[in-house]
Amino acid sequence: MLTIDTAFFLQIPSNSKKRILHPAKIVGFTNDLYTAELEETDLPLTAEQETLVFYESNRSFLQQAACVTDVIEGEPKCMFEFKTTGEPVSAESRQHYRVSAVMAGLTAQLGKEKECPLLDVSSTGFSVISEKTYEIGSIVDAVVRFDGKEHKGKVCIQGARQLSEGRIRYGLHCIKDSRQPSTSMSAGLQHISVSLQREQLRRLAGAR
Repeated sequence: MLTIDTAFFLQIPSNSKKRILHPAKIVGFTNDLYTAELEETDLPLTAEQETLVFYESNRSFLQQAACVTDVIEGEPKCMFEFKTTGEPVSAESRQHYRVSAVMAGLTAQLGKEKECPLLDVSSTGFSVISEKTYEIGSIVDAVVRFDGKEHKGKVCIQGARQLSEGRIRYGLHCIKDSRQPSTSMSAGLQHISVSLQREQLRRLAGAR
């Protein structure tokens, strides 16, 4: 868990195609607000910015959704306050099987773009094609539709690849956020992934 003197990493949205983690340290905690000190200077950190924090606990590398509440200009290091908005989850590099959704003709909403073709789904994330530009590390509202239901939640932009005609393929990771229904996005992705796998197996079995 996060405590005073905990060293951690802060993920700040940027133009980089790789996830960049910036080192910081917690120096205070009052009324559910953490005060932290950044090792680097001149980082584009602003109040009300949603982000992710990464840290080690009991030999596990964890990530947790957070929101910056205030940026305190200081010398020689910048300090800021933040509150956590979600539960800690594993951030270990593990492979999650993704099932193709291209043949299913499904769409998802990313930000204000309502009809983004859904390319594949796993229990922890999905990918879409969008015409909008997002920075790697950005946290965006998303809606995935399946079987007449909408599964809402926040996702983190983890990868982007430029396609033809101004389209961009984004890889997205679902964030567990305490301000969203716990059964919405995460449970929805699990259900969609399993349903598509079963559907594809049934279709392949029938094609024999």
